[in-house]
Amino acid sequence: MKNPYKRDTTLLANPFDFLYQQSDAGISADDSIQELIDYAIGLEDQIEGDFDLDYLIFEVRNHTLSFVYTGLAAFKIKALKLYKNQFGSFRSFCTEALGVTHWQINRTIQASRTVLELIHNGFDILPRNEAQCRELSQYVGSELVRVWREITAEMPPHKITARTIHEYLNPEEEFEEEDTTIKLPRKLYSCIYSLAVDAGMSIVELLEETFIGHVEPVPIGKVLAWEEDMKNLLLEHQSS
Repeated sequence: MKNPYKRDTTLLANPFDFLYQQSDAGISADDSIQELIDYAIGLEDQIEGDFDLDYLIFEVRNHTLSFVYTGLAAFKIKALKLYKNQFGSFRSFCTEALGVTHWQINRTIQASRTVLELIHNGFDILPRNEAQCRELSQYVGSELVRVWREITAEMPPHKITARTIHEYLNPEEEFEEEDTTIKLPRKLYSCIYSLAVDAGMSIVELLEETFIGHVEPVPIGKVLAWEEDMKNLLLEHQSS
């Protein structure tokens, strides 16, 4: 029987519809949300002749790199300890002020460094999210330039994803699909599920992005990063 509540994904829903609907819950007064609403209203108020396609292309590309802005701002906050008067630690600042874990922010900081290094070396095709940068994080300097030049020469931009980068950098790896069930304690499963929701991924996608391709030998920096991630996951699990 067809699910009557399932949305037809072949139709492109209008995201501006909600601007005209009365919200029973009320719109959040958070500044970042208000800024987003103002941006949406500004676009919706314009008619076809008002738009500059080149500007809209710039807007789309610019917002694709929003994670870099986040990483740069977060690094200055962390490096200068700007949080110390209001929060006891960078970990507390991330969870209480930003609503994400500190290791997620650390990954975003690392991603911003990768992107700026590529910009510094003349690239205009850049990684579009933190997951893509994570695949490149083991490379710096001339090696990063060489690898990214090869990837962008081999693939058109729309084909570049975290997975295709990984597969390009690890051509000898074979991925076999297995129908394997792993039993987890309910609290640990809930913790992993929450992390997946926060990242906008399914559980499988989160586990793939976190662990796929992590085989020996690996740089010691990545080993320490994985150990920190697992320690943080266990600490969060124990405190829940």
